Amino acid sequence: IKNIADKAGNVMDSVTLSVNFIENVKPQMLSAKIVDVDKVLVTFSEGIKATSAVPANFTVKVNGVPDPVTSVTKEDGTSVAVGDTKVLLTLTTGIANISDVVTVEIADGVIEDMNGNLNKGAKTVTATR
Repeated sequence: IKNIADKAGNVMDSVTLSVNFIENVKPQMLSAKIVDVDKVLVTFSEGIKATSAVPANFTVKVNGVPDPVTSVTKEDGTSVAVGDTKVLLTLTTGIANISDVVTVEIADGVIEDMNGNLNKGAKTVTATR
């Protein structure tokens, strides 16, 4: 901080301070894409904690009928790492027809980013092909 003056024109001594800012943007589920008959790739707005990438945090429905998620991995099938922005959901039954409508839902406060921010509000996206 420098060159601050009072009404009389007296200039204060320069001051240098360090300020640590904490990122507080909440992660969001941006999209879902069907990549195989039993797999949906979900993309988030920022890196998430691996502990958020668990089957219980995702509800997938095929034509409105829940299809339980059996595993959550990286796109290559390996374990989700800290800071990943994409996760691959493997479904129990899968998608039978190309015309099936597939949605992915997350509840409020279940996906955590690297700074401890939780998603706000439930979110549902329709998966694309």
